[in-house]
Amino acid sequence: MRQTLRFVIGLVLGLALLSWITSLIVQPTTRSWFQKDVTLRAQLVINGARQALSLHWNQEVRKDLHAMLAEITREERILSAAACTIDLTMLASTPGIPKEFSCEQVGMHVRQTGDAAEGLAELTRARPC
Repeated sequence: MRQTLRFVIGLVLGLALLSWITSLIVQPTTRSWFQKDVTLRAQLVINGARQALSLHWNQEVRKDLHAMLAEITREERILSAAACTIDLTMLASTPGIPKEFSCEQVGMHVRQTGDAAEGLAELTRARPC
C-alpha cells in the first residue's frame, strides 16, 4: 500500500512539473501567434480599405467617409474608427470612439515611428485632389 501511495504521489508531482514546464514553453508561443494574427488582420483590413478610404478622404465627401468607417467597424474585433488629417484634426469617426484615442493622442505615437508616418504620407499622396 505504501509503495502504491509513493508511486501515485511521485506520478502526480512529475505530471505537475511537466505541465508547469510545458505551460512556460507554450504561453509565449501562443502569445506571439496571437500578436501576429492580430497584426495580420489589421494589415488586411487596412490594405483592403486603403483605396476606398483614399477616394473618400476629401473634406467634401465626409458622409461617404463616415459610411466607409462604419463599414470597417462591422468587423466584430474593431470597435470604432476615425480618420484624421496630417495636422491631427478629426475628419470623421464612428460613434463611441474613446477620448483616449483622439487624433492628437494617437498621432503622438504614430509620428514617433517612421514606418507609420511614411504610410500616412503615402495614403495622403494617394488621395485625389
